[in-house]
Amino acid sequence: MKKNEMDSLAEAIASGITSTQIYGAYNEVHCAENEDALALGISSWESAEADELLDRIGDDRFYDRPYSCLTQDDRAELSALLNSNAGRRAQQDKLLEDCQFYMRELSDIELDRPCIIYAGMWCPISSLYVKTFLAKHSRAMEELETMHEAFLSDFASEIYAPYDMHETIRANAKKIHDYVRSEAI
Repeated sequence: MKKNEMDSLAEAIASGITSTQIYGAYNEVHCAENEDALALGISSWESAEADELLDRIGDDRFYDRPYSCLTQDDRAELSALLNSNAGRRAQQDKLLEDCQFYMRELSDIELDRPCIIYAGMWCPISSLYVKTFLAKHSRAMEELETMHEAFLSDFASEIYAPYDMHETIRANAKKIHDYVRSEAI
């Protein structure tokens, strides 16, 4: 895959994540899934990635702090910082860079444009797991509908079974599917 095609796909994936807000909104501040750490912004960046985002914004007041140490006022202040022009710009830049990395990870898997965007929108969870899943199911991944069903039945249950998040995953899968279909990418 050529670099300009990979960049175009990365932009489409970032646009999809931003448009659907499947991982959060720009001003999102919550506790990470598996640890007492910050999860921030449009891609729900956790721990070191959350700290990197704060560095990009240029504000280190919340750097390396456990979520449990934040007061309600701290969360509101951090939310406002993330939603500021500088916060949004830093998130857009980081998300695009992340999506360019996802495209490098997925570049050796043959998929059409809608399918690669669909798969790429799942990569913030784990690009390695998405790549492994796609390689394992590659023959069944030639159409968006087939990919969507496989992600619903296999990927979501394998990744999220221990967390009892099936409804959230189903809702996100629908948002991703609807986004890719509506964009006629």
